[in-house]
Amino acid sequence: MVNRGNLKVFWVLLGIFLGGVGTGSAATFAWSHNRMVHMMEHGGWLHNDQRMRALQHTLDLSPEQRTKVAAILEQQSPERRRLMGDVMQRCGETLREHKAKTDAAIRAILNPEQQARFDKLAKRQAERLFAVPTTAVP
Repeated sequence: MVNRGNLKVFWVLLGIFLGGVGTGSAATFAWSHNRMVHMMEHGGWLHNDQRMRALQHTLDLSPEQRTKVAAILEQQSPERRRLMGDVMQRCGETLREHKAKTDAAIRAILNPEQQARFDKLAKRQAERLFAVPTTAVP
């Protein structure tokens, strides 16, 4: 038979587990988001440079080929930045939904005072993690 104490422990542990899942997901999103922002802030230069080095290493491009490949990469940079911004929006929506479910589960086990503090914390976290930079979309 399950007593109330065991049930309460179960819900607390479940809340902690869900909080860990949410935190891990948010941290992963934040890391990838910051990496993409860094690449986009440099106008795609970082991505183009890395790709050019990989192509040069793998294909042993001639100077003429290198110049032409660099021009192609530069030409397609605005579209790639736009597409990356779109990806961040779509992925961010899925994570926002997941975070909302996790936050609701955690909030349910808190007292009213804790809920108020948690709501402020969750709002700050959402603003920090899910803000899409204006540089993401040209």
